[in-house]
Amino acid sequence: MAPYIRNVVKLAGGSVFGQLVFLAALPIMAKFYTPDQFGVAQAALSAVTILLIVGALRLEIAILSVPEEDLYDLFRCAWWLCVLTATIAMLIAISLALLQTDWKEEQRMAAILLPLLGLFACWNQLMAYLGLRNHAFGASARAKVIQPVGYSVSALGIGAILGSAAGLLLADAVGRAAASAYIARAMGLKIVQLKPPSWRLLRNTLSRHRELAGIGLFSSLINAAGSAFTAAMLLWLFGAFEAGQFAMAERMVGMPVGLLSVAISQVFMANLSRSVSRGDLCTARNDYLRVLRVQALTGVPIALLIFFMAPMVLDLLLGDGWETAGEYVKALTLLYLCSYIAGPLNMTLTVLGRQRLQLIWDCMRFTIVAAAWGAIWLMDLEPKIALMAYSISAFVAYGIYLVLADWAMRRPILITGVPT
Repeated sequence: MAPYIRNVVKLAGGSVFGQLVFLAALPIMAKFYTPDQFGVAQAALSAVTILLIVGALRLEIAILSVPEEDLYDLFRCAWWLCVLTATIAMLIAISLALLQTDWKEEQRMAAILLPLLGLFACWNQLMAYLGLRNHAFGASARAKVIQPVGYSVSALGIGAILGSAAGLLLADAVGRAAASAYIARAMGLKIVQLKPPSWRLLRNTLSRHRELAGIGLFSSLINAAGSAFTAAMLLWLFGAFEAGQFAMAERMVGMPVGLLSVAISQVFMANLSRSVSRGDLCTARNDYLRVLRVQALTGVPIALLIFFMAPMVLDLLLGDGWETAGEYVKALTLLYLCSYIAGPLNMTLTVLGRQRLQLIWDCMRFTIVAAAWGAIWLMDLEPKIALMAYSISAFVAYGIYLVLADWAMRRPILITGVPT
């Protein structure tokens, strides 16, 4: 357990330090960028999530488990798939920017920048999985500092000249590119040597990992759609101002909670992949239950602290015009709690090879979230109550996931193995 804790502390330490830099810069950014601009950027980042999934067709997950002799070819295929996806996305974005005559200039620029941000996000994800495979937790922790520092410095520099939603997206791309470059250097990977794969190699690789590229991809898209649904509905039902307040609440509280969960998840996934590949499901389940117990015991005090303190702290830090963000944090406390508890475990079914069960849950989650927002729309609820209803729906969905993951671990005869 000691190495596990040490690795979690490394990654969590990097995430915490990086977020402290980001949080220190955010009140200044709030002076340069308006709530509307944050709202547009938040909606755009939801689209980046889709590109992040489609980019490598989920081949990045296979990085954790493929034999060493297959790793280079797999990584090369995934890398160039990201380039192909970004190129297609760029053509679509330019076409939309030209055809949508009612778009503002800021919206056009944001649309054109999306594929670039998506490309750097995909590459950053590939490098993160490579670091996990090699258990390079120290390098990954430093990358978690580099990304928010690069983002914050770029956002402040761009905002001082010309504050816009496109500036926020460009700054995000700079941060991800810097983090990717650092991990590549730490891994001794020479990007310029990643030559495009042949069509035969690409076809064979996708065929070998068809569960991930098929069911896994579809499942992840539904999951992302469920996550993006809230930002889209807020923008549609209540306008860019309210969506911007929600975006600030997510950046001030949701993002730090999420990054801490990701740090724990990365260590857990690395250990889980190793246990499952050895057929040691007893150790895998013990690790799962241990993480679940620790997250639950520490999550409740954190949620109470967020509920009572975050609104006051945000009002103090952000100043006039951002008062609603603090109230939204309070309404979203239950969401942050379940994100903290279940977030580190949300790749369990995928690593176990239970792609179909993961797909069932993703469809179920999307249905629950969509039903919640449908009720919000029909009942014409105010934004704060709407976010509370959304939090409750997310809590129910993640509770179901934890039950399914434990059920899968209890039935090793049904488990098909790690993604191959």
